[in-house]
Amino acid sequence: MTASELRSMSYPQLMKLRGNLDSILQEKRAEVKPKIKQQLAKVAQENGFSLEEFLGHKGHKSHSSPKKVLSPRFRNPDDPSITWTGRGRAPRWYRKDDPSMRIAG
Repeated sequence: MTASELRSMSYPQLMKLRGNLDSILQEKRAEVKPKIKQQLAKVAQENGFSLEEFLGHKGHKSHSSPKKVLSPRFRNPDDPSITWTGRGRAPRWYRKDDPSMRIAG
């Protein structure tokens, strides 16, 4: 299909074509992905590596460690249910010179 043919189509026709293309692309991607992974594994093995060495932990996307859940270090004296970890921007109620806000621990 040429660019001039696409320009002559109406907006609804183009959106329908786009939807069809998206579904076809997803199918093609699903077909090609295992083949590419197999080719990559073969090249890695030929050079004395495993594919996991390049992909990280068995293909997981994230290389960063999981974030720690920080315990709160300060408590709002007016409303004890409101706490702050001491990271990021300080809340309005926080006063540096007031030791009673510090949570023991």
